[in-house]
Amino acid sequence: MIGGMKRFLYVVVAGALFFAALGSRAQESQNTPPLTPVAEALSAAKVFNAQPNLKARFYIYLQSASWCVPCCEEMPKIVAAYDSIKAAGGELIYVSVDQEEATARKVLETYKAPFPAVMSPEAQRLPGYRDARRIPDAIFVYADGSAIYNGPGSDIPVWQDFLKI
Repeated sequence: MIGGMKRFLYVVVAGALFFAALGSRAQESQNTPPLTPVAEALSAAKVFNAQPNLKARFYIYLQSASWCVPCCEEMPKIVAAYDSIKAAGGELIYVSVDQEEATARKVLETYKAPFPAVMSPEAQRLPGYRDARRIPDAIFVYADGSAIYNGPGSDIPVWQDFLKI
C-alpha cells in the first residue's frame, strides 16, 4: 500500500512538473517576437558558409561571382567591413551568381569571408532582392524587406553612408 502511494505521488509530481515546463515554453513562444520577412525567408533558404543573424535590423545582399575581377578586388574590403556591419545590427548575405556552390565556397574560403551565403536562385525568395544589372552589386534592405539603397558592391565598405538607423 505504501509502495502504491509512493508511485501515485511520483506520477502526480512528474505530471505537474511536465505541465509546468510545457506552460513555461508556451509563454516563452508568446514572448518571442515573430521573425521579420527577411529572417523568415533566410530561415527557409539553403544558406551555407555561416548562419545568418535572423535578428538583424538591416541586411546587405552582395551579388558576386568567382570569375568577376571587380568582385574579387572588392572582397578584401567587404570582409574587413563585415565586423562593423554586424556590430551595428546588420547582416551581409553573399549571393553567388556562380553555377556551382563549390565554386562559391572556394571564393569565400579564399578571402576568409565569415558571412552567410546563398546561390542566386535561392536568393529570389529574399524580400527586396532583385537580379543585378552588374556585379558586384549591393542591395541594402531593412529587416522587413523594404529598400534602403541599391548600388555597386564597392559601396559596402562605406555602408554607414546609406543607412539611417
